[in-house]
Amino acid sequence: MAKNPDSQPNLYTYNAVLSAAAYTRGGQDERNDALHIAIMILEEALNNAEPHERAEVTYGLFFTGCRNLCFDNPHRVKNIVDEVFSRCCDDGRVDGKILSQIRSLPTPSLIQDNFGELTDEECVIRIDECPSSWSRNVSQRTYSRKLYS
Repeated sequence: MAKNPDSQPNLYTYNAVLSAAAYTRGGQDERNDALHIAIMILEEALNNAEPHERAEVTYGLFFTGCRNLCFDNPHRVKNIVDEVFSRCCDDGRVDGKILSQIRSLPTPSLIQDNFGELTDEECVIRIDECPSSWSRNVSQRTYSRKLYS
């Protein structure tokens, strides 16, 4: 099969790699490798994404990976979650699904800054309660069921 030198990965390609990384099974070494790959792919995907592409899916896959790969110590990814959630907000790509996905991760600083410490099981944050700039580029607004459990 001949290689096409003009072909470039698109957001679907990056999302497929992020999904594979997010659902990696194995020991700590394999999960660490998968997390490292997810971080590199996320950066490349966001730097190469077209403005009209739904990057909220990409962010969501990354947060799923953080949860799955660090289930034994979610605070290990606190700084990464803070940085990526902040970029997601800056990009205007926060939707209800993202709010739902980060509920099992350490509370991002932007959430704490806007809503205080959220530890109550029944705490619900709806996307319409967040600053509108956080979701300005989301094509369809969705609502989270719970932010933290």
